[in-house]
Amino acid sequence: MPLNVLIVEDSEDDALLLKRVLEKAGFSPLVFERVDTREDFLNSLDKHNWDIVIADYSMPNFSGMEALAILKIKKYDLPFILVSGVIGEETAVEAMRAGAHDYILKNKLARLIPAIERELREVQVRRERRVAEDALKEEQKRYRDLFENSPVSLWEEDLSLVKDYFDCLSERGVKDFRQHFKDHPEAIKECSSRVRVLRTNLASLRLFEASNFKSLYDKIDKVFEFTSSNVIREEFVALAEGKVSVEGEKTLVTLEGKRKNVAFQLKLLSGYEKTLGRLLVSFIDLTDRKLMETELLKAKEAAEAANRAKDQFLANMTHELRTPLNPVIGFTELLLEMELPPDQREYLEIIKQRSYDLLAVIDDLLEFSQMESYDTKPKTIEFHLKQLIMDSVQRIGPFASSKGLQINWDIAPEAPTRLIGDPTHVRQILNNLLSNSVKFTETGAITLDISIDTERTPYQSKFVYLHFSLKDTGIGIPPDKIESIFAPFTQVDNTTARKFGGTGLGLAIVRRVVEMLEGKIWVESETGVGSIFHVILGFEKLPEEEPLPKSAKNKAELGRNLRVLVVEDEPSNRHLAVSLLKKMDHDVKYVENGLRALEIIEQETFDILLMDIQMPEMDGIAATARIREMDKIKSKHTPIVALTAYASEIDKERFLNSGMDAFLAKPINRDEFYKVIKEVAAKFYT
Repeated sequence: MPLNVLIVEDSEDDALLLKRVLEKAGFSPLVFERVDTREDFLNSLDKHNWDIVIADYSMPNFSGMEALAILKIKKYDLPFILVSGVIGEETAVEAMRAGAHDYILKNKLARLIPAIERELREVQVRRERRVAEDALKEEQKRYRDLFENSPVSLWEEDLSLVKDYFDCLSERGVKDFRQHFKDHPEAIKECSSRVRVLRTNLASLRLFEASNFKSLYDKIDKVFEFTSSNVIREEFVALAEGKVSVEGEKTLVTLEGKRKNVAFQLKLLSGYEKTLGRLLVSFIDLTDRKLMETELLKAKEAAEAANRAKDQFLANMTHELRTPLNPVIGFTELLLEMELPPDQREYLEIIKQRSYDLLAVIDDLLEFSQMESYDTKPKTIEFHLKQLIMDSVQRIGPFASSKGLQINWDIAPEAPTRLIGDPTHVRQILNNLLSNSVKFTETGAITLDISIDTERTPYQSKFVYLHFSLKDTGIGIPPDKIESIFAPFTQVDNTTARKFGGTGLGLAIVRRVVEMLEGKIWVESETGVGSIFHVILGFEKLPEEEPLPKSAKNKAELGRNLRVLVVEDEPSNRHLAVSLLKKMDHDVKYVENGLRALEIIEQETFDILLMDIQMPEMDGIAATARIREMDKIKSKHTPIVALTAYASEIDKERFLNSGMDAFLAKPINRDEFYKVIKEVAAKFYT
């Protein structure tokens, strides 16, 4: 074992002899130093941590007794053994009384090793005991500090005399303490009088509005005079029946006469369960808590009102931004269908692309705000996966085409396509991921593959986990940015010199939606090569016997043109809708609000109504409700398509629930516009 030993010895030969004895005994490594003066002894004590001191009794310039005195003055707890050539019994006794742990003659060094081992053990025991005592003192001090400075009113009480009274009642044959206290109310007073308060804390002075502890102790009975006798009775019954903890609520009165409702707890301290010698009682004033709860409720309602105002403001702002964007994009696309000089076509393409960029920012802000504000829950309905994929690819198609990119997609043959799940949020995930890939890809292609995740899908189960893998050949993501890209308002490059704009919300929205659907998302990426986004989602699968959804009939298949009424107050948006419908060879009329729509459909018949939502005099929702009432009377159904700048999924659901049959968001996507018109016509007229 290792040993650090300080030798106080004037003879170098004797010191070396001691060293050899220690080495022979197996002490290794052995740190050894010899000193023979007071100054060297003091210096050595300050510089090293010694395990033991072995000192010669008498030396010319220094002595072992002097060294022992120094240790005592400096309060060093070091084993100290005197070793001397000649030492008398009286001298040995004197040394032991002075604090030496042993004395050994130099001609009997065989005793040295057992003495060292014994003293090392004893000093270790002393040190451990001292650590334990210090810890106990610290714990006691901490308890006192906690007790005295606790914000909770604490009382330490001695109920040993109450225990004696319980024992006395038991000896007299009382078994049902509750019934006894009911029959003998004076027994409760007797118990109360036997309670001895040992101490309380400053919080109690504040709670009971007492100026000092003496005034509180002197009027202790007044403090609880309004406490229900039933509460006090149940406290004593619980203690009499051996319970170690009681809690509840009670009423008390302060020294200033104020009543307070408090929560209380009585708890016997460990070791006093049988004697009731120490009971800790705590009181928490519920008055401030109730007030706080009231204030918090008001604050919550105010925050919710502010949040609703924010949401309404954002919804209105996005509506006001989408409304002028609709004709900008729509008429730009109509112009691009004409024969144009190359420079004019280039200008229009720039206007179109930047308009879509602005639209993407608006969509991201709206989606993120609604996810922050609403407790969105998944909705499970039947849908067709292939149609959903086609819709998402078609939606992002113009953006990809403008960059010369191709979007490829494939569903594995074994993957089911008729599913029960949440198509709205699946579409939201795919739209954002596709948009993100197109945005950060300049050349190459984007590939979406859907397959079964065999590890998660139970064998022959009606449930299936699908693995969506979206691969691009874009700029890639540095390894240290992989996690941060899913954080809101974060992009790989957040500097002012970044090449790619945007809000940094798309992937944050995707992750939140995936987590809401209890799915999994991760990304693999290599800078300069591209990225692969992986999403795993669970669905209930349906049999594949039914055919794909019937494609919408075109105008020729209907056998006639449609008569369409456009209900839109904003002239440029109205003009655009009318222009698109006329390009489909439909007969079109228009009015500027819901009230005018009611008047004209009383006089004429229309196949489809395109209904704006926000209009003067009568909005689209109110007009739809009136039209549905008219339909009931006439036993018919007038197809109504919402055409609005309120474009969120929540808005869409609200409009469809109000009685509308389909939904188109502004700015109008021409392909989606044509598709919806055809689908509505096919649904109601074929």
